[in-house]
Amino acid sequence: MSNFFKDAFGSSARARMWQIFVLIIVLCVIGVLVGGGEYYNKYVSKLHDKTGGAVSLPKATEIPFRLGLDLQGGTHLV
Repeated sequence: MSNFFKDAFGSSARARMWQIFVLIIVLCVIGVLVGGGEYYNKYVSKLHDKTGGAVSLPKATEIPFRLGLDLQGGTHLV
């Protein structure tokens, strides 16, 4: 396991690649939580009910989906 940390946090090109990979994974997880907050919260509620409150995960903030003007029909090209 120490070899992984040496590879990931060293100063080589391979370490830089690992750092970028981890950053991409973290950004993807954040994006999924922001975009799918409603689904995550439903799962958290079901898990909480199934385990009788033994497992309690934090809920994500739900951001409502908004259509842009082009999808709402608010633009007109003459």
